Amino acid sequence: MLCTWLLSFTAVVMPETVPGRPDWRYHLQTGQVLSYAVTHSTAASETVGDDTVTTTTEVRMVKRWRILGPEQGKPGTKMALSLASLRIETITGKGETLLFDSANPDRSTSEMRDQLAGLVGPTLAVVRIDSSGKVLEIVECKHGSPRQFESEPPFRLVLPGAEVRGGTRWGRNYHITLDPPQGTGEKYDATQQYTLQKIQDGTAIIGMTTTIKNMPESPLDQVPLLQAEPQGELYYGVATGEYRGARLRIDKELLNHRGKGTSYRFQSVYKEDYVGAR
Repeated sequence: MLCTWLLSFTAVVMPETVPGRPDWRYHLQTGQVLSYAVTHSTAASETVGDDTVTTTTEVRMVKRWRILGPEQGKPGTKMALSLASLRIETITGKGETLLFDSANPDRSTSEMRDQLAGLVGPTLAVVRIDSSGKVLEIVECKHGSPRQFESEPPFRLVLPGAEVRGGTRWGRNYHITLDPPQGTGEKYDATQQYTLQKIQDGTAIIGMTTTIKNMPESPLDQVPLLQAEPQGELYYGVATGEYRGARLRIDKELLNHRGKGTSYRFQSVYKEDYVGAR
C-alpha cells in the first residue's frame, strides 16, 4: 500500500514555527525496533430489497519495524516488518464468528489458525524508505501484495522534509492497485493531502484527506475502492523525528450499486499508537 509530489505550502496569518528540528524527517537508528499497537474495526453492509447483510471485522495487532540501516551504494534506510501479536475476529452476515488469536491459538477457528499462525514472529516484508517515509524499494514481501506499501507506506505520514509552520500543507500522489480477488490489477490515481493543525506536548497533529481522482463510473466498480479513502489525523514527534500514530476513519455509502433501491456502506476506524523503541 509513491510518486514524488512537489509540496505546496500555504502562508497563514501569524505563522507558528515548529520548535525542535528545522525540517521534518524521520530519524532512524540502525538496530532500533519500533513497535506500534493497531486496532482496525470495519463494517460492510449491503442492502438488497428488504434484506441487509452486515459483516464486521476487528483486527488487533502489534507490528514491529526493525531498522536494518543504510546499505552501501543504495539510498535510504532498510526496515523489516514483523508482527508480535495478531487477533482477528470476523462476524459474517450469517452470524458466524471466525476468530484467530495468536495469544490463544486453541480458541481460534481452525481454518484461520492454519492460515494466519505463520504471520506472527517471522519477517513479513523488507522495505527501503527515504527520510520522508517515501518507499524507495520493496526488497522482500512474503505476505500480501508488495503494492500495498504504495497506498499504505510503513509510516502512514509522508513528511515534507522542509520547515513546517502552522497551517502548512503538503501532499503526495500515488497509485491504488486492485489485485485479486478485488480486481485484476486496475490502477487508480490517488492523492493524500496533509495539513499541520497544531503542536501539542511536542507532538504535531496533522490532518489527512484522501481523494481518488479517476473513480470508475459504475457504483459496483467503486465498492472495493471505498476502503482506500481514509481521512483523519496523523501524529509526528517534532523533536525526536518519530512517527507516533494515527486516527483514521472511513464512512462511505453507495446507492443503487446493484440496481434501484440497493445500497452498500463501508465504515472503518483505524487507531495506531507508538508503544516504544528498543
